[in-house]
Amino acid sequence: MWREERRQIVARFLRGVAADFARTEQFAKVVTSLTPNPSKRNEAIRAYLRFRFRASYRLLSGWVTAGKPLSIGPLIHLTNLVANLSAAAENAMEQLELPKANS
Repeated sequence: MWREERRQIVARFLRGVAADFARTEQFAKVVTSLTPNPSKRNEAIRAYLRFRFRASYRLLSGWVTAGKPLSIGPLIHLTNLVANLSAAAENAMEQLELPKANS
C-alpha cells in the first residue's frame, strides 16, 4: 500500500515538473521571439536543456511506471533543469531593450 501511494505521488510530481518545464519553455520562446538579435548560445542552451529534460523525464517516468524505487537525486536533477531553463529565459530577457518613456 505505501509503495503504491509513493509511486502515485512521484508520478504526480513528475507531471507537475513537466508542466513547469513546458510553461517555462513557452515563456523562453516568447522572450526569444521579442529579442532583436537572439543569442545563438542561449538558443543552444535551451535546446540542450530541452533534450536533457525530455530524456530524463522519459527515463524516470518509465522507472516509476514499472514500480521501481527511485531516489531523490534524479528528481532534484529534473527540477534543476527547469531552474536552468528559467535562468536561460532570464538571460534572454536581459537582452531585450525596453522602450524609453517620452518625457
